[in-house]
Amino acid sequence: IIGNSFDRKQEEAADKFALELLEKASISPKSLARFFERLNEKNLDYDENLEILMTHPHNDKRIEQVRKYKTKNNFKPAPFNVDWNKVKESLAD
Repeated sequence: IIGNSFDRKQEEAADKFALELLEKASISPKSLARFFERLNEKNLDYDENLEILMTHPHNDKRIEQVRKYKTKNNFKPAPFNVDWNKVKESLAD
């Protein structure tokens, strides 16, 4: 269990790094919360009561941390237009 706690801290640090990277790329870091919400919608989460045994924080906790993340005062997200159908097509090849 001690090892799992350490791994979870690494995952929390990775999430923070992802938020900082998104901000640097002019992509709204809040989009990461939507990603975790979609995982929940697809039932790709687990019972919060089992979190002590898991290597990753529960998705709900990750969503909460993303929403708390503060961008720099001058942050303005760039338009992020992706043709997801083309992305899906390229993955099917």
